[in-house]
Amino acid sequence: MELPITIGEALNGGTIEVPTPSGGVKVKVPAGAQSGQRLRVKGKGVAAHGRNPAGDLYLRLMIRTPKNGLPKDLAEQLESAYDENVRKDLRI
Repeated sequence: MELPITIGEALNGGTIEVPTPSGGVKVKVPAGAQSGQRLRVKGKGVAAHGRNPAGDLYLRLMIRTPKNGLPKDLAEQLESAYDENVRKDLRI
């Protein structure tokens, strides 16, 4: 399941309520989480062929930015926090 999280939740971590086939559970997002990072919720997925126990539910974190953008000074502060080029390992 793709799990949308805010910039603040990615930076600071937090606890998020997530729906599962057996009801909602609270999941801890670690501080410094990255978009695309996967979290496993053990035993909260779908049972294979109706058997018990249920399998694991995997969550893929997807950082969402505000649709209206960020104030320019805040965006510049975030940009200056990077200590390396985020695309330095990008290869074809």
